[in-house]
Order: sequence, then C-alpha cells, then structure tokens
Amino acid sequence: MQWDGKYVAVGDTDTGMIYRVNARGQVKGSLQLSGANYVNQFWIALAPSRGLRHAKAIVPSQDGGVVGYYKYPAGGPPITTITVSEPFGATVSN
Repeated sequence: MQWDGKYVAVGDTDTGMIYRVNARGQVKGSLQLSGANYVNQFWIALAPSRGLRHAKAIVPSQDGGVVGYYKYPAGGPPITTITVSEPFGATVSN
C-alpha cells in the first residue's frame, strides 16, 4: 500500500492492477499495469510541486525479473524497465 496524496493505492497480486481507495474503503479508480504481475511491494514516486500528473509507480515483478516504471495514475505499458534477478520490493530515496 502507498498513500498518493489523495487515495491509498493498493496492489493486486493476481490482476496486475493498483486500486485507488478512499478513507471509507471505496474503490475510486484503478490502473492496469501492462506486463506486471505480483504487484506487491511497489513504490509511488511523487513530484509534490508538479502534482499527481507527473507521478510514477515503480513496480517489481518477480515473474521474469522486471521492474517496470509506469505513469501514475494512468497505468498502461511501462515507460521503461530494468531487469534484475527476482525483484521483490521497490523504494525510492534521495
């Protein structure tokens, strides 16, 4: 789970989706991540001064060893990928 500044983003391991959920537990949107599976420990990289339009989701996919870099909250195909051996989690720091 990640807080995106408005909603809690919840990854779905089985569908390759991230759901955006409000404080009442209502799903307010979702994004399909093309080529992603096992969406467990992803990271949302926010650009606070630029808003959510410029956010990215970094999503490791254990099946195939790919870490995808996706537009958030748009989803779709990855902007770019890196390949590593069995990635499990992602975090971003300065």
